[in-house]
Amino acid sequence: MSIQAAQANNLPTCPSCGKRGLRIIEHSKEKISIRRRKKCDFCGYMETTQEVSQDFFARAKENAAIVYNLTKVLYSHAVEELEKPATVVAPELPEIPCDTCGLMGSNGCSFGIPEAETEQAIGCNLYAKNLTDLP
Repeated sequence: MSIQAAQANNLPTCPSCGKRGLRIIEHSKEKISIRRRKKCDFCGYMETTQEVSQDFFARAKENAAIVYNLTKVLYSHAVEELEKPATVVAPELPEIPCDTCGLMGSNGCSFGIPEAETEQAIGCNLYAKNLTDLP
């Protein structure tokens, strides 16, 4: 067997045509990886790979798991916040003394809303307010 035939048997299989002929045509060392450009002798298929050390890959995988878990936690908190019912806060009305009874409106005016339509309530601030709310 010739040297070329032995080398051809050691070549990786091409993912496109399935023949043993995927050769490295260029390679370069980068900061954390080795970049290899490969080409098939038979069909011309080309691919590029980035190879990193096992230690770097293990750390990257560990960091990815941490990021994934943090994302899950943040997402679940965001969903919980969105599912909470909206809180509506009514604005506070200014305290105005009633002309009829002299009490402060929300602190217990002697004329409640049902009685506001009586003649005694004409000077009542609550009664006047209710009249402006009518269509």
